[in-house]
Amino acid sequence: MNYSGDDGEKIGGGLHVFSLDEIKEVQEIDYLSEHGIPIATLLNDCYQIIDTK
Repeated sequence: MNYSGDDGEKIGGGLHVFSLDEIKEVQEIDYLSEHGIPIATLLNDCYQIIDTK
C-alpha cells in the first residue's frame, strides 16, 4: 500500500506480499534462501521470511 502526501506524491513503499512466482524468483537470492522462505517485502529493503528450521 502506498500513501500519498498532501501534494499527491506517493510516500513510502508499503508492504508487498509475494505471489508464488515472485517467491520462486526471490528465493534465488542466496542470502535470503539461507534463512528461509521470503514471503513479502517492506519498503523494498526489508524482507519478511518464514524460518524453515
